[in-house]
Amino acid sequence: MPLYIQDTADAVLERKSDKFVIATGTTQTVTLKQKVDEETVKGGIGNAAQFTIKSNKELEITMEDALFNFQWLAATQGVKVVNDKLVVKRTEVAEVEEGGKVTSVNSKLAGELVVIDTYGKNVKGKFTAGSATISDLSSQVGKNVTIVTEEEVQGEKVSIRADRFAEKYRLQLFTYAYDQDTEAIAKDVFLTFDNVSPSSEFDLKLKAGDPLSPELQLKATANPKTKEIGSWMIVDHKEDAGATNSGAVIAGRRAEDTASHLG
Repeated sequence: MPLYIQDTADAVLERKSDKFVIATGTTQTVTLKQKVDEETVKGGIGNAAQFTIKSNKELEITMEDALFNFQWLAATQGVKVVNDKLVVKRTEVAEVEEGGKVTSVNSKLAGELVVIDTYGKNVKGKFTAGSATISDLSSQVGKNVTIVTEEEVQGEKVSIRADRFAEKYRLQLFTYAYDQDTEAIAKDVFLTFDNVSPSSEFDLKLKAGDPLSPELQLKATANPKTKEIGSWMIVDHKEDAGATNSGAVIAGRRAEDTASHLG
């Protein structure tokens, strides 16, 4: 049966140390690149090619996701996503009123805070009920200044540690193959790799108007027993209302292992 593949692939990563699963169905591109060292042995009159020595087969997988996945970032760092607290700075722009008065939108703001004036100079003001009168700002009436506050927040955290690197994972890629004659889904295509290591290198750019599309690079290594790096499997497609692509394969485990969305 002539088949064609036109879609990207869903990805499921399973951490080998504790079976924690990371899944995404929003990949934009999945690229597989295989390299082999090839050396041509030459000899005879004219030094013609006689044989090609092939060795050191390497396979790299690159996946680019349309959405930002915090677990992918954790995978590159060899750490788990944890709940933690952090003191952060918040900034608020306010207009200077008569006499150097500055008023925050937060009427409960209180304490001695730093205010950055129009020229970048730091001045301090004692806020009460959301406002403070700062003599150094009396000449900047009508100008915008920045109030700097501190706040303790709690949320999910990924540490970037100098002594931690990516662990090994199992990777499954899933996509569809279509029948050329009917253009209906004919086969489910699975690509599996038993040993992949995410690269700890990444390049993330935060740019106005551009979505952040993280790119995950993985290197696959062979199973020491079978010598297999990975495999392609094509199976007959079966419509199942209870199954959603590759998600059905790991649905039970995912519900158990990722109930807290942390790993």
